[in-house]
Amino acid sequence: MNFENTVGIVTGGGTGIGKETAIELCKAGMKVVIGNKKRGKSR
Repeated sequence: MNFENTVGIVTGGGTGIGKETAIELCKAGMKVVIGNKKRGKSR
């Protein structure tokens, strides 16, 4: 799938499944906003 020019929001994107989902969406060309409780884990 091609997600260029789209934006996704991933909650819990700092670790685990959320992190892997955010990575794959970025690889597909999507701009991703990551929500996470702990600031340091989202970097």
